[in-house]
Amino acid sequence: MEYHSEKLKMTQEWETSRKFGVVVFVLDQDNRVLVLREKEEDKKTGRKIGDYSVICEKRRHAEAWLGNINRGLNEELGIDPQDLRHFLNLDEKIVWETGFVKGVWATAAVIRCNNPQGLLESVGKDRGCDGVEIVGWKTLAEFKNLSPIREGVLNILNKFEKDIFLNNEKINLN
Repeated sequence: MEYHSEKLKMTQEWETSRKFGVVVFVLDQDNRVLVLREKEEDKKTGRKIGDYSVICEKRRHAEAWLGNINRGLNEELGIDPQDLRHFLNLDEKIVWETGFVKGVWATAAVIRCNNPQGLLESVGKDRGCDGVEIVGWKTLAEFKNLSPIREGVLNILNKFEKDIFLNNEKINLN
């Protein structure tokens, strides 16, 4: 019974969403997450200046979620998509469709980074791209202690924390 009410709630949430996007948790080999800090505001997606976050990107019209993820990685990290493959395992994704904030639906994904130091060196730690600055790699506990965390990211973290931060890269969602 609980499953059906949750599924109905999520269906209603999706139907009322006017915006779509992706939320990408980039994790290194030690299960640390790449943390960003917002430098711009967007009331529709709940983004506020100073919020701690992960890679979040609004989907363009007719853009597939994988294209949206690749564009978000490129725009927020400032790395050419071809070069991203040197650092990220783009074939290993764990994906959920879920509510982000009211009126915004998100595809949430986990991507593994096989060279965290090289990624930071390529991005430039002090360099801000697409309205964010790179904070660095944080453990789950360190990330949760940051304040404030972007509302939509916190919503997804509250729903999927255990799934996001499991050590194995593939999760059977069936």
